[in-house]
Amino acid sequence: MIIITNKNQGFTFIEIIAVIVLIAIISAITFSRLIFSNTDLIAQTEVVKTQLRYAQSKSMNSDVIWGIKCDGSSYWLYRNGDTNDKVLLPGEDSDTVNLADKGIDSTDNFTLSFDDRGIPHTDASTTDGQELTASDPEALITLSSGGVSRTITLTPNTGFIP
Repeated sequence: MIIITNKNQGFTFIEIIAVIVLIAIISAITFSRLIFSNTDLIAQTEVVKTQLRYAQSKSMNSDVIWGIKCDGSSYWLYRNGDTNDKVLLPGEDSDTVNLADKGIDSTDNFTLSFDDRGIPHTDASTTDGQELTASDPEALITLSSGGVSRTITLTPNTGFIP
């Protein structure tokens, strides 16, 4: 009596392809999460830049001094050189933007105002002529989230925000 047994050892071609496809999918997801983990920080940094430009534009188009004040945990738009005269920023629900609610941290406390030419100043009223200089801490605003940080640079004399 002859017994024929089929003892194939190893994997089929379909099993190998299935494992490779699963590894590729898991790798793609992991890689994309590593690269795009700071998209919220990038987006919020762009929002802050836009709001700084908004304050600058308001100052250039009116006889009123506009600016942004940040106490480290929140920031707000103000007018008339009075940091307590808060104004609602476009796209916001409150006159004070809480950075923690956005998942962002800032160790920077700053007061920036703009004169009628758009030049940034480090005081609220711009009456004492304290124009922003490259050595001022307000020239660099750092926002961070999850160990990643982004810096906003204000160019002295012009107020350009790249």
